[in-house]
Amino acid sequence: MRCKTWGVAPCCGGVFDGGSGLITITEQTATRASGSFSFNLIANPIGGATGAKVVTNGTFNVTF
Repeated sequence: MRCKTWGVAPCCGGVFDGGSGLITITEQTATRASGSFSFNLIANPIGGATGAKVVTNGTFNVTF
């Protein structure tokens, strides 16, 4: 298994205390979903990362 560089939950023995995220579904039908997301990603030193990453104002529109 490959260790993730940034994340919001433990992986490969790394600790992601303080990581968080939010996914909001604003529309859902039988064939599609849309909404927004944001994340505060914590670096996994086991994956070689440093610092944090912040993702804001993300949107999605998925057809199934």
